[in-house]
Amino acid sequence: MAYNLFEEKLKRQGCKKVRIGILQENKIAKKFWTSLGFKFC
Repeated sequence: MAYNLFEEKLKRQGCKKVRIGILQENKIAKKFWTSLGFKFC
């Protein structure tokens, strides 16, 4: 998946956190990102 490659690149560059934003009503996006291990506040 393209995101996995991007995440690996960020890790190699020393990035320890990634912050994303989605619209609250976008339940499909929330489910997708949660499945990748993201947590929402």
